Amino acid sequence: MKIDLLKLRVIASMLKNAHVIYIIGNGGSASLADHFACDLLKNCGLPAISLCSNQALITAIANDYGYKEVFSRQLKVLLRKEDVLIALSTRGESLNIIEAVRYCYTYLGYYRTIVGIAGFDGGELKNWSSIFYHIDSCNIRICENDMSELCHEISGMLHQDRQSK
Repeated sequence: MKIDLLKLRVIASMLKNAHVIYIIGNGGSASLADHFACDLLKNCGLPAISLCSNQALITAIANDYGYKEVFSRQLKVLLRKEDVLIALSTRGESLNIIEAVRYCYTYLGYYRTIVGIAGFDGGELKNWSSIFYHIDSCNIRICENDMSELCHEISGMLHQDRQSK
C-alpha cells in the first residue's frame, strides 16, 4: 500500500486539536476502533474513545431503537463542537456508520470534524467525511490490514510529535 503521508499529517493535526476523538466501526473495524483509541490515549496522550466497546449500551440501543442508531445515539449525548469522529468501514456503507456520520455532520458541520477511512468505492462514507482516506482495494482482508497500518502511522506521528516536545 502506498501511504499518503500528507493526508495522514492533516488527520493527525485534526486529532491533536480535538477536544475528544470518537472512533466507530463494525466487526474487525470495531476491534480496530478499540485498538486505535487505546494507542491514541496511552501513547499519544489524546482523549480518544471507541464507541464500540460498551456491549451493554450497544445491545440496549440496538434492542430499543435498532442497530442503525448504536453510534448516533451515543454521539447525541457525548458530542461537542470541538470533537472529531473517526469512522472506519471496509465498504463505507454500514447504516449505523452513515447514521452517526450524518448526525456528526449536522451537529458539527463539515469542516475538520469527520475522518472517514474505507475501501471498495468508499460508499456513502466518502460523501459525508470532512477528510476521506480511500483504501484502494475491494478485498476486506486487505482493507482491514491497510486500515490498521494507517491507524498505526497516525498514532506513530502523534507519538513522535509528543516525544519531541
